[in-house]
Amino acid sequence: MDNHFSIITPVRNAEKTIGRTIRSVLNQTYPNWELIIINDGSIDRTQEIISELMRTDRRIRMFVFPESHERLVARNLGNMLAKNEWFCMLDADDEYMANYLEVLNAEINRNPDFKIFNFGSVFKEREIINGVRFEKGWRVLSPLDLKESGAGMESFSSGKITTGAFIFKKELLGGESFYPETNCAYGPDNSYPALLVKKDERFKEICKQDPEGNWLPMGNPFGDDYTLFWWLTRDNKSKMLNVLLHIHYIRN
Repeated sequence: MDNHFSIITPVRNAEKTIGRTIRSVLNQTYPNWELIIINDGSIDRTQEIISELMRTDRRIRMFVFPESHERLVARNLGNMLAKNEWFCMLDADDEYMANYLEVLNAEINRNPDFKIFNFGSVFKEREIINGVRFEKGWRVLSPLDLKESGAGMESFSSGKITTGAFIFKKELLGGESFYPETNCAYGPDNSYPALLVKKDERFKEICKQDPEGNWLPMGNPFGDDYTLFWWLTRDNKSKMLNVLLHIHYIRN
C-alpha cells in the first residue's frame, strides 16, 4: 500500500538553513508527499529561497504571514492545511534521511494497527565561543522506548523526543490543530502550560508551577514536540522503530 504523507515546516528568518531542509525532502526515495511551509513573517531571503525551490517541484506549498504570528500559530495552520493521511513535522534547520518516508511507509504497512510511530535522531551539536558558532560532533538520540499503559503509553519527561522523530495519523487530531495559540511560553495564566491544562486536564501531570503559582517552561521553552507526542500517546500506542531517520541541529 502506498501511504501519503504531509510534511509541515514552520519557518522564520532561516535563509541559512531552509534550502538544506527542503532539499532533504526533495531527495526522498519515496514520492508520495506534500511539503507545507508556513513562512512566519520572515524578513530575510527565506521566502526567495523557498520560491526558487517551489518552481522545481509542485509538491511544495508555501503560505505566508506578512508579520510573525509565532510558531504555534504557524504549526496550527500547517496542520489545518495538510491534505494527506499521515502527518510529519520538520523544523526549518533540520533534515530527513533520504529513506525517511520509504522506511515509514514500509513500517506502516507492516504494522497496520498503529497510528503513531517514533524513531531515533542524530544530533549535530554546536557551540558559540566569543560570538562565533562552531560545529561540534554528532550524538544519537535513541528511539523513545515506552511501555504500554492502558489505551496508550506510559508518561515520560521532556527532552526524550524531538519534532522530526515521530509521525502520526491526521485523524488523531480530531479535526483540531492541537496547539494553544500564545507567544507566552511560561509564567502567567495565558502561558502555554496553563492553556494546555485548560485544553486537557491530564496535562496537570507534566505541566508544573513554582511556589508562586507561575507555570514553568515545558522544553525549548514551549516543548511543542514533547507536549504533542505526550498527548497523542495518552490514548494511542506508538510503535517504536529502532532506526535513525532524522537529523537535528541543536540551536545555540
